[in-house]
Amino acid sequence: MKRITFFILGLLMMSGCEGASEKAVNPTAEAMNSILISASDYNLSVSSQPFFVITIENTSDQDFVNANFYLSIHNEGDEVSPNPFYLLPAEQRITVPSRETVTVNFEIPFGFLDENAIKKFEGMDRIIAFVQADGYIDSIDFYRSLNAEYLVLCHGPHPILKGAENISRELTNYRDAIQFIHDQTVQYMNRGLTPGEIKGLVKLPAHLAEDPYLQQTYGQVDRNIYEIFWWYRGYFTGRCRDLYTHSPQDEAEMAAELAGGVEELADKARQALDEEKAECALELADDVLILDPKNAGARETKNLSVIALAEETFNAQERNYLLSEHLLETGQVKITPGVFGAIDDHFVPFMPISDLLRIMAVRLNATKSLDKDMIVVLSLTDMKNSGEPSDYSLHIRNGILEALPKEAENAEFRVTTDSLVWKNLGLGKLDPKEAVEMGEVTITGGEPEAFYEFLGLFKSNCARPPRPKGRGMLRAARFGLDGIQKQSYHRFI
Repeated sequence: MKRITFFILGLLMMSGCEGASEKAVNPTAEAMNSILISASDYNLSVSSQPFFVITIENTSDQDFVNANFYLSIHNEGDEVSPNPFYLLPAEQRITVPSRETVTVNFEIPFGFLDENAIKKFEGMDRIIAFVQADGYIDSIDFYRSLNAEYLVLCHGPHPILKGAENISRELTNYRDAIQFIHDQTVQYMNRGLTPGEIKGLVKLPAHLAEDPYLQQTYGQVDRNIYEIFWWYRGYFTGRCRDLYTHSPQDEAEMAAELAGGVEELADKARQALDEEKAECALELADDVLILDPKNAGARETKNLSVIALAEETFNAQERNYLLSEHLLETGQVKITPGVFGAIDDHFVPFMPISDLLRIMAVRLNATKSLDKDMIVVLSLTDMKNSGEPSDYSLHIRNGILEALPKEAENAEFRVTTDSLVWKNLGLGKLDPKEAVEMGEVTITGGEPEAFYEFLGLFKSNCARPPRPKGRGMLRAARFGLDGIQKQSYHRFI
């Protein structure tokens, strides 16, 4: 393994107070000098996922967050300059708390580096780290200015784009496409049009639509239009009918009533499929199955519809959703209810207490706590001299949890522990009785049983409730199947 040196350049996304971590600011020179990046080793094997092991040390009094991390590789002996040998993106969010160190694996997309490329990497010993600027388009403009000779891509027809001129052209086309969709969508929004109306009007210009790197194999223009609209306006389109929403069950019942019954609705679904209206057939057949899950004709229509739609699209995500639905409906795969919102053990030590308390609030069992009105003081021993709050009042009040960074006078009891133990307790990763018996938690002013009852009001995980029928199965296919690409929303703002 070779020792690699990292240099920081560009914009860091800093936060100096709670709630500010989502907003990027230009760091001071002092803050810039407080971020130390180094690498202990790397693995560039062809047979396994290549990665660099990066250590980020924050010696400042401010937290910093970066949404995307980039590495620029230079030949040995080169001065730090805006002309990198390779520009590598790492799509991972990294938070480095004040006065702490975080170690992460900077992964290179598997299979994107051939043996020749790896040999070039083997000759590198200087790596410059860039942190993404605030804003999607601003970030692309920043990387356009670097004049890189090689660009390693996460998506696209070719994994490595070569030549500064080619890279500049493709990055320019990419940012122009994003801006075009955004600006045209907002223009039509200002004219009072709805997303459904806008998607029929906004089309990429020919020079962008024909670009091989801008083919809609991952994202799609019409879906981005909806995201932009919702970002600015929310769900309401301005049509009064959209003020009133219906459950899938109600929608299915109304459709069946209009069709003359469930079997008549199933016939309409089959008719739509015969007329090559697969989208309509899918929706109608799905309505039938909500009302009559054992309707064989509707299930066949639905399966044929999703296959027809999958064959028509070259968008990878859309195709995966459709084929996953087919696999579910035909019994070729089964879904084991998963856990959503589970926090990996690796991230627990770096989680701010404020984030943990918000997670606990979300996990509070509203049914069990609806008649509760109790206050517990939480005292974190390792936070006493940290400059952060060490005492919190946890008030469960009629189905909600209010957490305040102060000590309440009318608390029922006090919980004393350190922040890591409390994080694991709050996330359901540690048994409270075991923590008390081992002396990791001290209860004063009350009995341990009251503490157990208090934590018992929180759900230990975010397990999925019983799977709904009909459309709920599609959602399960999207989010619950191993190996199925999860849904991703891109907001081009």
